[in-house]
Amino acid sequence: MSKIVSTKLGRFNCVTDGMNKWWLWECVRCRQEWLPLNENQMNGTASVLHDYYYGDPEHRRYCGYHETHEYGKELVVSIQTKAFFREAVFEEM
Repeated sequence: MSKIVSTKLGRFNCVTDGMNKWWLWECVRCRQEWLPLNENQMNGTASVLHDYYYGDPEHRRYCGYHETHEYGKELVVSIQTKAFFREAVFEEM
């Protein structure tokens, strides 16, 4: 089962394979894929480039999301804020 955390920078999905846990980020522009972000992208020292085409062949669309943010910091702040105010942290998927 995965758990979703909504932040100002998009939604993050906490996933596990039974032994390890990691976070996937949903592209805020196209909402077509959940992407793993590396350490540099999570701490804001490298940008996220979602170089992705989607849609049927006759109506292909290009996402092209390309931004740099402190995704990890925003994720932690969102979790802590929701917990502090006793709000549900995770949205079940």
